[in-house]
Formats: sequence, structure tokens, C-alpha cells
Amino acid sequence: MAKIQPELQAIRDKYKDLDWDTPDDNGKSLEFKVLEHAQSTGIRNFTTAFKDFYHDELIKRAEAQAKQNVSKD
Repeated sequence: MAKIQPELQAIRDKYKDLDWDTPDDNGKSLEFKVLEHAQSTGIRNFTTAFKDFYHDELIKRAEAQAKQNVSKD
């Protein structure tokens, strides 16, 4: 775990608005779910696992941000 800690912290810093620690209805935090996804898919990189696991949500976030940027102009 110490090996991925800097990478994990970098992703947490980049996506500060995400709730990384609060467990969902199944008792799993976002961080745990990403680690679980990495293990089940054989992904050895936390950043890659996060992007793979959270891809659809990241697309939605980008679309919402683009709409906000357009409405500001």
C-alpha cells in the first residue's frame, strides 16, 4: 500500500471534490472500490484503475463543466 500512496494522494488531490472516504450502502469507500476494481481486473496502477472504474462519471463531470463554461461566456 505504501508503494501506491503517492499516486493515490495525487488522484485525491486532483479530484478533491469527490468523497473518497464515506462508505456507500455496501460499506465500501470510493478508494476501496477502486482498489477492489484494480485487483479484480489486474490493473497495477491506481490512476489507471481509477480512470477505468470511474470513466462514465468522469465524462459526465467533463460535460457538466463544459456546459458551465459555455454559460459563463
